[in-house]
Amino acid sequence: MFRHAIAPRRFFLQVPNDVIRHPRLNCDAKALLLYVLSLPEGVNEPLQRSAEKVGLKKSAFTTAKRQLLAEGYLHEWRQQGRGGRWGTEQLIANVPLNHEEAERARHGEPPSAPEPAVGGPDRRAVGRSQEQQPGNTPNPLPSPPAPDVPEPEEAETPPEPPTGPDADAGPDAGLDARPDAADGSLLQQAAFTLAAVSHNEPRLQLGGRDITQLAPLAAQWLAHGCKPEHLRHALTTGLPSTVLNPAGFLRDRLRRKMPLPAPQPAPEAGLKPPFGECDQCRDPLPRGQQTGNCRRCAAAAPPPASTRSCLATVRAVLSGQLGSGLAPAFTLP
Repeated sequence: MFRHAIAPRRFFLQVPNDVIRHPRLNCDAKALLLYVLSLPEGVNEPLQRSAEKVGLKKSAFTTAKRQLLAEGYLHEWRQQGRGGRWGTEQLIANVPLNHEEAERARHGEPPSAPEPAVGGPDRRAVGRSQEQQPGNTPNPLPSPPAPDVPEPEEAETPPEPPTGPDADAGPDAGLDARPDAADGSLLQQAAFTLAAVSHNEPRLQLGGRDITQLAPLAAQWLAHGCKPEHLRHALTTGLPSTVLNPAGFLRDRLRRKMPLPAPQPAPEAGLKPPFGECDQCRDPLPRGQQTGNCRRCAAAAPPPASTRSCLATVRAVLSGQLGSGLAPAFTLP
């Protein structure tokens, strides 16, 4: 295949090849993105009106908008104005931006501000005037006084943690604390779980910095006995149609739905003392008896000496009665 392309001299738009070859953007999404990027500065119209000019129907526009939001080319903020009316601010870019980069571009700062090359022209910030510098300010303001820096000994000494009833600073106190160093595997497993949520759910796209900041909260879920699949289900169930701030949404859900720690197993009760054994046959004794003979051995044992002496006396008396012709009143064993 031969290609013949002439570089235009004016009225052209520079578009990264990643946009043209993007596998997850359909033709409608690419056409809408290129049309909005080609508009001159100062044109302020809703994205839906631009879609009507491109020729997109309502369903096609909805699909294209969802794809642009999922891939980071489009960002939206819904806010209430002074008069009480709600409005939506939209930002569209020719490169995918995460939420923090989009916020900086929204407020007039470039998404990334590297140091300019030596001799190269500096780039004016988008949407705001050039910052005041000593070279372009006729009467520069005096520099503010430098803040007091504590001594190294004081700076290196960490403050003691509060103890007692005043230690509870609020309902969210301690939620962002990292687990112990011994639970490093929980942090890694939590980061993998958040990355899986971001990969499988387009509405919850997270950057590497977002995952690092949310991993301690997710690790607390795992430390409380929650399994990774249950954590993914809790983060992806009941999502709204559009999530404007995925990192903030997940942080709020991780805090509000934090499960309680798993109950500790109750200590085992002390073992009951073993049954006593009969001194004669070694059979178990009845409950509560630890020594002595069982009932069977006690019945078969000979009577004590005092009992035998008493029985002999009774026999002698009875023998005398029998000799005198009297009948015994009872029978001895």
